Amino acid sequence: MEKIISKKHLTKLANPDASKEAMALISYFIDIYGKRILSGQHEAEFPYRSELDRIQALTGKLPAIRSMDFLNYSSSMDIEGWKGFKDDVTERAMDWYNNKNGIVTLCWHWYSPIGGNPGSKSFYTKETSFDLTKALKFGTKENQALMNDLDIIAGELARLRDAHVPVLWRPLHEADGGWFWWGAQGAEPCKELYWLMYDLFINQYKLNNLIWVWTFTGNGLAKDWYPGDDYVDIVGIDKYYEKGDYNPNIEGFKELVSFAGERKLITMPENGGIPDPDRLVGEKAGWLWFCTWWGEFITDEEWNNEEHIKKVFHHPYVITLDQLPNLRDYVGQS
Repeated sequence: MEKIISKKHLTKLANPDASKEAMALISYFIDIYGKRILSGQHEAEFPYRSELDRIQALTGKLPAIRSMDFLNYSSSMDIEGWKGFKDDVTERAMDWYNNKNGIVTLCWHWYSPIGGNPGSKSFYTKETSFDLTKALKFGTKENQALMNDLDIIAGELARLRDAHVPVLWRPLHEADGGWFWWGAQGAEPCKELYWLMYDLFINQYKLNNLIWVWTFTGNGLAKDWYPGDDYVDIVGIDKYYEKGDYNPNIEGFKELVSFAGERKLITMPENGGIPDPDRLVGEKAGWLWFCTWWGEFITDEEWNNEEHIKKVFHHPYVITLDQLPNLRDYVGQS
């Protein structure tokens, strides 16, 4: 498969002070982009996590990218008796990169800082009265709560920075869908929140280990939600088809390439059925990575059956954990 864009367009990250490790990772991405696809898997955040176990049991391999979620670090998280539970996302991320030589991506299902219904998943719009427009006004109780949560997450990301772990950071995902509170009041407040986070994380906390990923809800891009090239490194679409449908979403890929393909790498941050690698190659859908969602999406035969998982993880087009180069010291190809 031909490379999608010229390397000269992608040699810099949005953050001019990006860490050595982040720059090494983006150099690797540029070199493989359009030639192969990185395998990824999101895992559950509660103590028992079966996703990677299933893949390894079936294939003897592990995905190149391990995806995790900071949702339990939200200050208001209180569901099913788990209030105050801090799982070991940060530690797992450190281990995955430093000891396993794997790639880390993190998202954040952000429980509303205040205003959520007790015991509910208050990252959903329908489960909270949290008003983002008020939260963006300095000095309000909403603003104080919001800034407190941002400080908490920045602290965890700083631990990863200090451990020299680069992170594919995917905040405020699927905002244009409106089902999460950060997208409930339209594009402009959401972008303002994104810019606030970016400024805080980069300029105050110096989180130079982050590679910023913006995720659209699906095909038919809501372009007015895009925070802008100066704040985004990689652009993606979360796409779910019906159970057992391994569609490579060439339509979505072409849309993103048309929108940002001369400037940004293009990826699939979430999927249900894993895209068929034969179709990825045949249709030239050159996504940088796929990342199957947690639980039933990888453990249920109706979503991804055993034979399909084996095919994917042994396919020559798919990069698995054991095939990654030394990421920390990677030098881009000339």
